[in-house]
Amino acid sequence: MPIPSFNNEWIVDGSCWGKPRIQVLEIRDREHPEGEPIAWLLVERQETYRRETPNGLAYEASIRLNYELVVEKYSIHKAAKGNFAGRYSLFPEPGGEVSLSQGGTFLDLPGLTGQRIGTYLMNEIVTWAKRWPEASVNSVELMIGQGGDENKERRNHFWERFGLEFDYSDPEHRTGRSKPMLAKDLNQVEEWGKNITELRVQDYLSEVLYTRQKALWEVARLNSAFNDKRAELRKAEASPIRWALRELYYQYGGIMAGGALLAAFASVLWMRF
Repeated sequence: MPIPSFNNEWIVDGSCWGKPRIQVLEIRDREHPEGEPIAWLLVERQETYRRETPNGLAYEASIRLNYELVVEKYSIHKAAKGNFAGRYSLFPEPGGEVSLSQGGTFLDLPGLTGQRIGTYLMNEIVTWAKRWPEASVNSVELMIGQGGDENKERRNHFWERFGLEFDYSDPEHRTGRSKPMLAKDLNQVEEWGKNITELRVQDYLSEVLYTRQKALWEVARLNSAFNDKRAELRKAEASPIRWALRELYYQYGGIMAGGALLAAFASVLWMRF
């Protein structure tokens, strides 16, 4: 049987959820999406549900996306990690409420700012929250510590793309709170797909193993070529004149043989006529 965490076979509310619990994100530069990957992230999806209502619907639910940067085995850098989280509650009725930033939303991936990773993670939270379309969305608070210069504009635009509108507290839009809205009015943002690819863990590992095997084959080929050259050098050192004559023959033997054949042909013609 396949490993459930790595396959689309886990059940939520009686239906199959569309993505594995654990995936690999392959990141390319947003300015050069056709280029080679610049990073890989492991993402683990954790969901919990409490069903205490007579009809079996969820009373409370939560989602947590844990991410960790994949680094080289002997890298001096530590793997950056963090999480995005959301929550749903049946109360207040009738529609309940959802939170998109349970515990705060911070992306800590130095060197990967602006590569749409935060957009991917929040889009997963929003997609999950829209399962309760009539739930009200908890207000998102923008604080001054998050709003410095360029980062402020990026932060505000980030939330606004998902459909949130804000009552800003100052003309510079450094602080504010999102206006009331329902989960069904949230926007899903698929722009991340331009430079981010979701990979199954098995596919990622298969590619890594294939690349490793190709590298081993190349090393073996280069070692064989090196040994051949070294053996040739030893022959040259042992008998330089013989080695030089043989090399001349290998390089010009064909020309010499052709010349001899032409000379012989010319002789035959001369004798005949």
